[in-house]
Amino acid sequence: AGILELRDRHPKKIIAVAPVVPRSTATQLRNLADALVAVEIPDDNEFRGFVGAYYDEFRQVEDDEVIEILMES
Repeated sequence: AGILELRDRHPKKIIAVAPVVPRSTATQLRNLADALVAVEIPDDNEFRGFVGAYYDEFRQVEDDEVIEILMES
């Protein structure tokens, strides 16, 4: 959805970036964006189900913390 919204604004280039993305999703992103950058693109049957599974530490960020960070920037 984000890529389609950006496309409507006519940018010179859209680059999708993700730390890890299953192969079928990578194919879809490559069709929507001009480029895809990903650290790891496992086959769908090897994808661990969520990005956090690829990190030793991947704590959840609460909405209040995100709002505070955005307000500070």
